[in-house]
Amino acid sequence: MAEPSNEQPFPGSIPFRELVIGDIFAGLGRTVRMTWRVLIAVGAVVGLIAGLLSLVITFVSALLGLDEVEQAITDSTIGATSSADLTQALVQLNDDISTLLLGFALALISALIMQVIAAGVITHIAADAVLGRKISGTDAWERIKPRVFGLIGLALAVFGLAIAAAAIAVIPILVLAPFSSGVSSGILITGLLVGLIMAIVVSIRLSLAAPIYVLEHTTISKAIARSNQLVKGSSWRIFGYLVLSSIIAQFIGGIFSLPTQTAAVAAATNDPTSSTATFFESISTVISTAVALPITAIVLTLLYTDLRIRKEDFAQELRRASEN
Repeated sequence: MAEPSNEQPFPGSIPFRELVIGDIFAGLGRTVRMTWRVLIAVGAVVGLIAGLLSLVITFVSALLGLDEVEQAITDSTIGATSSADLTQALVQLNDDISTLLLGFALALISALIMQVIAAGVITHIAADAVLGRKISGTDAWERIKPRVFGLIGLALAVFGLAIAAAAIAVIPILVLAPFSSGVSSGILITGLLVGLIMAIVVSIRLSLAAPIYVLEHTTISKAIARSNQLVKGSSWRIFGYLVLSSIIAQFIGGIFSLPTQTAAVAAATNDPTSSTATFFESISTVISTAVALPITAIVLTLLYTDLRIRKEDFAQELRRASEN
């Protein structure tokens, strides 16, 4: 017979103690059940913005020929059979870098807007759910509205730091490759992998900067430094949770967007030049984003709460707050 639990009932989405994986995802489920109406509303707004931006990016990419440039670089890279071939692909990448950066900047705008909404509105919704409180999307937006530009700046700063970390490994190879016949494809690929790993490490260490900025009303630089300190020693654990939550979010989002995604594929198969496929693809983006985005934002908020409980005895503060 199982021993009865001595844990005191908790008023919100998680118990006020160190959390294990079951607590995190049970907390996610409780938060969704408590606030599903406002989460759907917020997710729909963000998804609509993402869908509209997807249409704009698709149109601009076609207008500027970005798709052709990206496909040419991809084909030359995949088809590389020697160091000389791979070097030539990297030279082509260098020649077309300004064009690709323009397309990348357009995509970044979409990501920043979604991050602002997720890190602001949904973070406040999830944080109040921890205490057993419900907050409307309007109230949550009013709380973060004065800090929206700061959130955009924070997202840019985190992104820039991740890119800078990757550049430490990648840029020297890209610079030297066209002038050196001794640079092997293995070294090039290794450098790219190292750059990717460094970018991921920095992104994980700074993954809690947005919840910190929103909930602690601090500055951008202090939020970045505090996230690095808070995640220190728990990077692999945070990485695992974020990967798992992303898989869950994409899976659930994919289920909800499957009908429109299927329609987009069917339309593209019948007529690749038809705008119908682009329309259905945008609708699919709206649906998948509306479902998936709140999941990752809630998990980030719960991970932030858990690390504070582990390192700062935040449980006592939560108990006092829940009683007020």
